Amino acid sequence: MSDITSARDALVLLSRLVYDKYGDESLPLITEAWYRLGLGTGEKRKRDLPSTDIGTASNAFWGSFEGVEIKATENDARVFSNNGKCLLGLENAGRVLCEAMMCLDKGILEAVTGGKVEMKILRTVADGDGICDIVYSIKPPNSKP
Repeated sequence: MSDITSARDALVLLSRLVYDKYGDESLPLITEAWYRLGLGTGEKRKRDLPSTDIGTASNAFWGSFEGVEIKATENDARVFSNNGKCLLGLENAGRVLCEAMMCLDKGILEAVTGGKVEMKILRTVADGDGICDIVYSIKPPNSKP
Protein backbone atom coordinates (compact mmCIF):
# COMPACT_ATOMS: atom_id res chain seq x y z
CA MET A 1 0.00 0.00 0.00
CA SER A 2 1.35 3.42 -0.94
CA ASP A 3 1.89 6.22 1.57
CA ILE A 4 1.16 8.73 -1.22
CA THR A 5 -2.51 9.67 -1.07
CA SER A 6 -2.47 13.27 -2.30
CA ALA A 7 -0.60 15.65 -4.57
CA ARG A 8 0.90 17.23 -1.43
CA ASP A 9 2.27 13.84 -0.31
CA ALA A 10 3.81 13.44 -3.77
CA LEU A 11 5.42 16.89 -3.55
CA VAL A 12 6.87 16.00 -0.12
CA LEU A 13 8.37 12.80 -1.52
CA LEU A 14 9.65 14.52 -4.66
CA SER A 15 11.25 17.30 -2.62
CA ARG A 16 13.05 14.80 -0.40
CA LEU A 17 14.22 12.69 -3.35
CA VAL A 18 15.46 15.72 -5.30
CA TYR A 19 17.28 17.07 -2.25
CA ASP A 20 18.82 13.67 -1.49
CA LYS A 21 20.11 13.41 -5.06
CA TYR A 22 21.15 17.02 -5.81
CA GLY A 23 21.76 18.51 -2.37
CA ASP A 24 21.84 22.23 -1.66
CA GLU A 25 21.76 23.23 -5.33
CA SER A 26 18.16 21.94 -5.46
CA LEU A 27 16.96 24.11 -2.56
CA PRO A 28 15.92 27.15 -4.67
CA LEU A 29 13.69 24.91 -6.80
CA ILE A 30 12.16 23.19 -3.77
CA THR A 31 11.63 26.55 -2.06
CA GLU A 32 9.89 28.03 -5.11
CA ALA A 33 7.54 25.07 -5.53
CA TRP A 34 6.43 25.11 -1.88
CA TYR A 35 6.14 28.91 -1.76
CA ARG A 36 3.93 28.97 -4.85
CA LEU A 37 1.75 26.20 -3.40
CA GLY A 38 1.38 28.36 -0.29
CA LEU A 39 0.39 31.43 -2.30
CA GLY A 40 -2.26 29.45 -4.16
CA THR A 41 -3.57 27.82 -1.00
CA GLY A 42 -3.74 31.14 0.85
CA GLU A 43 -5.50 32.91 -2.01
CA LYS A 44 -8.06 30.12 -2.33
CA ARG A 45 -8.86 29.92 1.37
CA LYS A 46 -8.70 33.58 2.44
CA ARG A 47 -12.19 34.33 1.11
CA ASP A 48 -13.55 31.86 3.68
CA LEU A 49 -11.86 33.59 6.63
CA PRO A 50 -13.65 36.20 8.76
CA SER A 51 -10.49 38.34 8.81
CA THR A 52 -7.14 38.44 7.02
CA ASP A 53 -4.97 39.21 10.05
CA ILE A 54 -2.09 36.90 10.97
CA GLY A 55 -3.81 35.48 14.06
CA THR A 56 -6.94 34.45 12.17
CA ALA A 57 -4.86 33.03 9.32
CA SER A 58 -2.57 31.08 11.66
CA ASN A 59 -5.44 29.62 13.64
CA ALA A 60 -7.36 28.71 10.48
CA PHE A 61 -4.46 26.84 8.92
CA TRP A 62 -2.67 25.28 11.92
CA GLY A 63 -4.90 25.66 14.98
CA SER A 64 -6.70 22.35 14.54
CA PHE A 65 -3.56 20.19 14.54
CA GLU A 66 -2.91 18.16 17.67
CA GLY A 67 -0.11 19.58 19.82
CA VAL A 68 0.02 22.92 17.99
CA GLU A 69 -0.13 26.15 20.00
CA ILE A 70 -0.40 29.57 18.37
CA LYS A 71 0.35 32.92 19.97
CA ALA A 72 -0.42 35.90 17.77
CA THR A 73 -0.06 39.64 18.09
CA GLU A 74 -0.98 42.30 15.54
CA ASN A 75 2.03 41.60 13.30
CA ASP A 76 3.50 38.32 14.54
CA ALA A 77 2.50 34.72 15.08
CA ARG A 78 4.46 32.07 16.92
CA VAL A 79 3.55 28.52 16.03
CA PHE A 80 4.76 25.88 18.47
CA SER A 81 4.28 22.15 17.96
CA ASN A 82 5.29 19.77 20.71
CA ASN A 83 3.96 16.50 19.33
CA GLY A 84 7.38 15.42 17.98
CA LYS A 85 6.05 14.98 14.46
CA CYS A 86 6.45 17.05 11.32
CA LEU A 87 3.31 17.69 9.29
CA LEU A 88 5.48 17.38 6.18
CA GLY A 89 7.22 14.19 7.33
CA LEU A 90 10.64 15.81 7.74
CA GLU A 91 11.74 14.18 10.98
CA ASN A 92 15.57 14.37 11.00
CA ALA A 93 15.66 15.44 7.32
CA GLY A 94 17.70 18.55 8.14
CA ARG A 95 17.09 22.24 8.79
CA VAL A 96 17.75 23.45 5.24
CA LEU A 97 15.12 21.17 3.71
CA CYS A 98 12.68 22.25 6.43
CA GLU A 99 13.34 25.92 5.67
CA ALA A 100 12.76 25.34 1.96
CA MET A 101 9.53 23.39 2.38
CA MET A 102 8.17 25.66 5.10
CA CYS A 103 7.99 28.43 2.52
CA LEU A 104 4.55 26.87 2.04
CA ASP A 105 3.47 28.58 5.27
CA LYS A 106 5.19 31.82 4.32
CA GLY A 107 3.26 31.85 1.04
CA ILE A 108 -0.03 31.09 2.79
CA LEU A 109 0.42 33.98 5.23
CA GLU A 110 1.53 36.42 2.52
CA ALA A 111 -1.49 35.57 0.37
CA VAL A 112 -3.96 35.88 3.22
CA THR A 113 -2.57 39.01 4.91
CA GLY A 114 -1.28 40.88 1.86
CA GLY A 115 1.98 41.60 3.72
CA LYS A 116 5.52 40.36 3.35
CA VAL A 117 6.45 37.63 5.82
CA GLU A 118 9.71 36.93 7.58
CA MET A 119 9.92 33.37 8.86
CA LYS A 120 12.30 32.34 11.65
CA ILE A 121 12.52 28.66 12.45
CA LEU A 122 13.86 28.60 15.98
CA ARG A 123 13.60 24.84 16.50
CA THR A 124 12.54 22.06 14.16
CA VAL A 125 11.85 18.35 14.30
CA ALA A 126 13.66 18.15 10.96
CA ASP A 127 16.87 19.09 12.78
CA GLY A 128 16.29 16.58 15.59
CA ASP A 129 14.93 19.12 18.09
CA GLY A 130 11.82 17.09 18.97
CA ILE A 131 9.63 20.20 18.65
CA CYS A 132 8.93 22.93 16.11
CA ASP A 133 8.99 26.58 17.09
CA ILE A 134 8.46 29.08 14.29
CA VAL A 135 7.92 32.84 14.32
CA TYR A 136 6.23 34.59 11.41
CA SER A 137 6.45 38.40 11.26
CA ILE A 138 4.25 40.39 8.92
CA LYS A 139 5.26 43.73 7.50
CA PRO A 140 2.12 45.56 6.27
CA PRO A 141 2.18 46.29 2.52
CA ASN A 142 2.21 50.09 2.96
CA SER A 143 4.96 50.21 5.59
CA LYS A 144 8.32 51.79 4.86
CA PRO A 145 11.40 49.53 4.67
